[in-house]
Amino acid sequence: MKRWAIIHGPSGAIIAISSRRAFEPTPDMIVEEAGLDIAADTHWWDGAGFAVREDAQISLPTAFAADGGVLVLQKSDGAWHIGSDGSLSQATQVTASSSYKVNRFTLVGRYRGFVSLTVVPDDSAAAAVESALLAAVKERAEQLKAQALTPGYAKAQEYVQKGKEAAASATLLAATLNALTASAAAAQYPMAQAERLITGETLSAVLARYRAGKASSDAELARLSAIEWKAVQAIKSAATVAAKQAAYTAINWSQS
Repeated sequence: MKRWAIIHGPSGAIIAISSRRAFEPTPDMIVEEAGLDIAADTHWWDGAGFAVREDAQISLPTAFAADGGVLVLQKSDGAWHIGSDGSLSQATQVTASSSYKVNRFTLVGRYRGFVSLTVVPDDSAAAAVESALLAAVKERAEQLKAQALTPGYAKAQEYVQKGKEAAASATLLAATLNALTASAAAAQYPMAQAERLITGETLSAVLARYRAGKASSDAELARLSAIEWKAVQAIKSAATVAAKQAAYTAINWSQS
């Protein structure tokens, strides 16, 4: 049995597949015979034949917008998308519409992907938006802080022990540390002593490395905490949905 694909010519998007060729082609809509393996979610028409669609990124600067808010849709150059109202477009500027509580923008044609936007009717929803944005800030901060440390329970315990040994040796001279007998070093600095026997370093060198590593991770955690605090305060102090979104978008996690 033959199958026919109804295709949006400009984008190459397969709109529907039918067993009947009852559709009359137009400049924007064409009909092509399609094999059993052709489907709208996996294929598109490239002008010469059916090709496999490519997964691609599509994003918006925020997950919330007030009704009528204009946002820039980030997507591949020339990519087509379909909005919640069913309209096809290559535009990068989109307008949030409260006709749909969730506006969905789905790539069609060559590329595949989607992004959703929750629309709030007016600024009376500022509290709800604030709550969601604060949760997003805290989640991102936690992710970045976790990256500053190697994950895992065992690693966490290792960091604790190294921190204790680094602190206990901070005021001692290298010569004093290196003069410790093997048994004394193992009793006072068990992790550093075990490590130096493997690496061939001096005890003081291993402990100095511990202190440098802890100082580096502590500084990174402090930097991220400061950015998190600043972002939270900015979002809380903003009076409107748009201002809260702007504060969230302005967060620079690379700031130092």
